[in-house]
Parts: sequence; C-alpha cells; structure tokens
Amino acid sequence: MSEGQVAIVVGVGAGLGAALGRRFAAAGMAVALAARSDDTTGPLAVEINDSGGSARAYAVDSSDEAA
Repeated sequence: MSEGQVAIVVGVGAGLGAALGRRFAAAGMAVALAARSDDTTGPLAVEINDSGGSARAYAVDSSDEAA
C-alpha cells in the first residue's frame, strides 16, 4: 500500500475494525473510521493521529440509506 490511498472502515468497534484502522494507517493510508457513534472512532482517530498516522472519525448508520 502506498501513500495517497484512503481506507474506509465501516462498523468500527474495539476489535477488528480498530485493528484494521491501525493497520491501514501504519501502511501509510489515510483512514476514515465510520460507526454509529464516535464513542469508539473518536478516540481511535486521536490515537492514530498522535502516532503519526492520518485518521478521521465519522458517526454514520450504514443501515440507514438516507444517512
């Protein structure tokens, strides 16, 4: 994976979603972390950014088509 790529991780929780976000960021990708609330994604984005990565948290409901 190279810089300039973006990974979108949908349904981020404390387990697999968080691990994927960290891994993509470590590979040099910008990461969009999406979940129903930013309770998990917010702190994870801060963690990734503080460690030199690039991440943003989004509160979205992927099961709601209008959202």
